Amino acid sequence: HARLKAEKTPGDADDEAVETHAAAEGGDEAYAPYSRRARDLYQLAAPPFLFACAQRTALLRSILEAPSEAGGCALDLSHLTRERVVSQVFALHDADERIALEEAWTTASAMAMAPAPLAKLCNYFGPQYALYFAYLRTYSLWLWPPAILGALLFIVQESVYGGQENVWGAFFCLLLIAWAAGFAQAWRRREAGLREQWGLPKAVPEIERPGFNGGRAAGLSGAFAAGFYTENDQFVPVDPAAVLEGADVPVAPAMSNFERKLRLIFSWAIILLAMGLTVTTQLALLLFRSVAQQLVDPAWLGGLAAAVACAVVVEGMQLWMTPMVGALVHFQRHRSYGVHEGHHAAQLFALSFVNRFFSPFYLAVLKKVQMPQRFLFIYEDVQTAATTAVGQGDTGLTLEAFEETCRDRSGNPSDDCMEELFTQILALVVVNALLQNAVEYAGVAFAACCRRVTRGGTRVASEAALAAADGTHLAHNLFELSMSFAMVALFAGACPLVGLVALLNNAIEGRCDAFLHLRCLQRPMPRRVGGFGAWNSILTMIAYLGILTNSILLCHTST
Repeated sequence: HARLKAEKTPGDADDEAVETHAAAEGGDEAYAPYSRRARDLYQLAAPPFLFACAQRTALLRSILEAPSEAGGCALDLSHLTRERVVSQVFALHDADERIALEEAWTTASAMAMAPAPLAKLCNYFGPQYALYFAYLRTYSLWLWPPAILGALLFIVQESVYGGQENVWGAFFCLLLIAWAAGFAQAWRRREAGLREQWGLPKAVPEIERPGFNGGRAAGLSGAFAAGFYTENDQFVPVDPAAVLEGADVPVAPAMSNFERKLRLIFSWAIILLAMGLTVTTQLALLLFRSVAQQLVDPAWLGGLAAAVACAVVVEGMQLWMTPMVGALVHFQRHRSYGVHEGHHAAQLFALSFVNRFFSPFYLAVLKKVQMPQRFLFIYEDVQTAATTAVGQGDTGLTLEAFEETCRDRSGNPSDDCMEELFTQILALVVVNALLQNAVEYAGVAFAACCRRVTRGGTRVASEAALAAADGTHLAHNLFELSMSFAMVALFAGACPLVGLVALLNNAIEGRCDAFLHLRCLQRPMPRRVGGFGAWNSILTMIAYLGILTNSILLCHTST
């Protein structure tokens, strides 16, 4: 605790009153110049403490890493960790503040139905994680209109129109266009307000990330060379003989722009191959959908089974796509946090967008353009209906021709693919929500079991056994929320229940994330950020795509 005694400014009655009040309280006092223009600098960051928890952690780390002539310990913690001199560097949880946050951040807070302790989250985790919780809350708040209206529209469609298209669906598509653009703009305004409230800069100097393998070394070996990197990631070589005697020679992994571009091109080539694989696989399943609708009785059961199979394949593809993109971005060796996170967000979103949205785009655009098409299908000789055999071989296999055309839920040919699109989108959303929440709960349960096993040790040993909060979980959560927003903005017009499922998923996600970061992960080291970075650009792009897809649903897909 510190009391700041006001220094009198001649001729200022207000300053004199402040000085009299400070002197009357007595006790030890810290003397500092005071002016009303700098009044905010004298406010307590987290009353009754002068510094917030995240600020104390940042101050301690700065003291450890500051040069000795400045009063620090001159420890390069990142280098010591890479050389395994230090096993881990992490911040301990504060028991009292953690309990207070658990009580304040509830499911109702995540769904924007109760106040949210965003300032306390910023003081404890730092602005990067607090911005994520603020985004989750803002997104949930904006999800209420499409969730409620979408549920009402679904009830009206099924009860009044028998599941057929109607004019209210067209109005709902127009509403989604305005909703997506409004949410993207509202979040930018909310982020700007929080950035001003928390004192975050608009631009943050790029900080070298520990995974870059930079630092200082006594000898040069492997890919390391004498030199340093500029702010725009240009490597500048240094002649060790030209360095002053007694000064450290800067050593960093030498990588030219040409080599980094080659790695980037190679990574995108791998991503394009993965896109081709998922497109080919889903196209085969979509063709199988037409076969299942004509072979299975009732037809709607065959269509539903094919839609669920396609959704399961999409989630299975995503299981290996996410770590593959992480490995490729690590292979590209970006030096700074901002550049690394930007490339990771762009590459992961591009690949996952094709994986998750190819089948809806095929049903909404391509299938109606090319229908009707006939293709051949070979299967084991069984009793079939609704098709005409065009040939039968001697091997017991039947060769039949099927039409790839839009069908309604009864299996009859239709003028549009809206009912097939509804089934496919609902399958994608439900399977994703079930698997995602199952993984979340399984991870939380496993982490809780690990905590019980390691509870007998000291506090430091117990928290050292927890998984490191290296930003991987945060990046995954931001990616999932972006995919959820894309599904609502792009295809809720075809499946009105998407908004309701997304809102319920946010309620579970908010509670699980709070428990995960407060109890199951180490407390992250605070890092100054200027905002959401590449994710803001992705949100804006999704809003523009929402205009395109809803226009397609209105003018092309539906009748």
